[in-house]
Amino acid sequence: MPSADASAGADATALPSSDDKKTAQKSGKEMDNIMRKVNDLELCQNKLFAQKQAALELLVGFQGQFEEKDKELQDCLSNYNRVCKNLKEKSDKRNHLRDQVKQCNSSLTGINKILVNDSRRAAVSVKDLLGNYHSAERAAERGYSSKADPNAYNRNDATQLRRTMMGGFGSQSSPNLGASGAYGQSGQGDVATPSPMPS
Repeated sequence: MPSADASAGADATALPSSDDKKTAQKSGKEMDNIMRKVNDLELCQNKLFAQKQAALELLVGFQGQFEEKDKELQDCLSNYNRVCKNLKEKSDKRNHLRDQVKQCNSSLTGINKILVNDSRRAAVSVKDLLGNYHSAERAAERGYSSKADPNAYNRNDATQLRRTMMGGFGSQSSPNLGASGAYGQSGQGDVATPSPMPS
């Protein structure tokens, strides 16, 4: 027959105390909290992983855009260097042409001065020639040849008149007198009107 101690131990094992129940409930609640936190961590991890994947995709896209823009930048730099080189060459040509234009302007200024001086001298020469021509024409209208010295006829006429008055050549015909030998009439020569005898 079992003893009283053995029966008491069996009752304690079969029926848990209220403290044990409270402890078990507390442990269950803590486990639930832990599981909830684990689930939250898993969700957060999944969310972070998705964000990481999206960020990687954006990074890959940005990397492609960066490479494309870098290529465009290199092309722009090449074009810029080429344009700068062409600009320098054209600037040098412009400066060279500007120097040539200055030299040409200086030469043209000198030529213009020479032409002005030549034109003035030519105008004076033309004026003198026209004056001589008109003087010769007026002399020709008075009976003298335009190719001879008008004063020569006056001197010759005065000599002939002196000889006639002295009687040396009064009866002879002079080349400058008419056929009758009378001075002052129209003859074979160019003389029309005799000049007055000098005193």
